[in-house]
Amino acid sequence: NNLAILHPENEIIQNLIAKSTILFGLIGIIFKKDYEEDAYIRRASITENTLSSKDWHDAKSMINNLIEISQELVGIKSPQTASYLKQWKNKLKELHEIFFTPNLVENFIWIDIDKQEDILIRKIPYSIKTQLNELLASYKNYTIIDETLNLEDNGNFVKNLYGLNTDLPLIQNPKKPENLSIYLCKDVNESDKNELPQFFADYYKKHDEKIGIIFTARKYLEFFTLKFSQDYNLPTVSQLIGSLGKLKEQFLEQNKTGERPLLMMTPSYWENFEYNEFIETIFIHKLPFDHPSDPELMALSQNYENPFMELQVPRTIIALKKIINRLSAQNKKVIILDNRLFSKEYGKEIIKNLNGIAKTEVVELEDLTR
Repeated sequence: NNLAILHPENEIIQNLIAKSTILFGLIGIIFKKDYEEDAYIRRASITENTLSSKDWHDAKSMINNLIEISQELVGIKSPQTASYLKQWKNKLKELHEIFFTPNLVENFIWIDIDKQEDILIRKIPYSIKTQLNELLASYKNYTIIDETLNLEDNGNFVKNLYGLNTDLPLIQNPKKPENLSIYLCKDVNESDKNELPQFFADYYKKHDEKIGIIFTARKYLEFFTLKFSQDYNLPTVSQLIGSLGKLKEQFLEQNKTGERPLLMMTPSYWENFEYNEFIETIFIHKLPFDHPSDPELMALSQNYENPFMELQVPRTIIALKKIINRLSAQNKKVIILDNRLFSKEYGKEIIKNLNGIAKTEVVELEDLTR
């Protein structure tokens, strides 16, 4: 489209746009035929049957055609168009690799639809061990620096995941945070939609603290944002307002006026939030498990006999540590509201790792609002 703007009358560009539309129409047909009805999101996994279908072969022919026509774009190469031509070349290369060398033994390939209703085809390897070791082979020395990677196992989970030498030293910071408290709530009632909102309102009034709440699902973020602002009239700064930049701006503005807004976001926003030093208490609504439909998780799961215990639980512990480690100053609190820590067997492993950060204390919600 950028090239079309610069050269609106160029027939080659118009031809490429038309054929690209046909190509993604074909990919859309493949999607509809292989669509997985029970998937968490709209997705179609590519199988050996897909690769032998007429639609897949037609798509390959169209990609070859696009590559041939694109060679004629050399006539419009200029400083203005150079970056756009490079982007287009890279896209064609990616499409060619997916369709002509799919290698389903080593790669997970799927088609999905984004929020803008655009068709996307993606490819991810089941393992990056080979690529990573090829990269590391060019270095004489390398080490792992532990921020969140040690699962009380000297980094063995991460070493095995990425095919690193098990003798590779793990450099650890032996000091634990001196004044960090971790509270684990065991009596959260999931069926009571008013219990937690009321708890937060009571806690907010009782404690003069700057509070952040991490939600692992957008539906919970939406529910609590509306509940706090409409039913409890609590000051909030929620990720729902838009970009991370807007979130930061609103948070700073409210803090300058002396307000104590409840900062509400998902782990990815919290990881990139620059003013975390202002937050004194972090609530973690749910354990940060990967979404079951996460492509990376689905790909990596192929390498494990028991993917949940061997992969998902360790990744959740790492994600949990990342959230906690973003608290920067002293005298901080982490309060985890997920009672699966006590009702599920894997909770013991998670609690053991949390004790490696700071001493944990099991509490009930009432204990925190006294």
